[in-house]
Amino acid sequence: MTPSSRATDITRWAVWDKHGIYGPKLRDFAALAAAWEGLRLKLETPDAVPADAETFKVLSERMREFCARLKLPTCSEQKTDVVIGCTDSRGFIPGDPARILSHWTWRDSGRLSRLSHDDVMAEWERSER
Repeated sequence: MTPSSRATDITRWAVWDKHGIYGPKLRDFAALAAAWEGLRLKLETPDAVPADAETFKVLSERMREFCARLKLPTCSEQKTDVVIGCTDSRGFIPGDPARILSHWTWRDSGRLSRLSHDDVMAEWERSER
């Protein structure tokens, strides 16, 4: 899945109506969240370079500002997998339905969100064994 596909996926999460978030505000947040999540995942791979860490810091600050402006619930205490002001207490982007729909971590969810449906189903079947 491309970052723009992930952003489109994020705009479809059911939580946005509850928060009154729609239109350009939602599209802007979704684009930022998709880029931020992709970079967050990349930082855990051998493909990451030092410039990625700097870019992640910048994007994280933008995520914090966006989450605060949109009044999205985020975790304010440091825990494993949490990015303060950017994620919930399990490390998920605020509103991500994967946080309640599966036992996967944010890493699993983020990685799987970038795969095809068939690949996701194969991964799920392997994890259920």
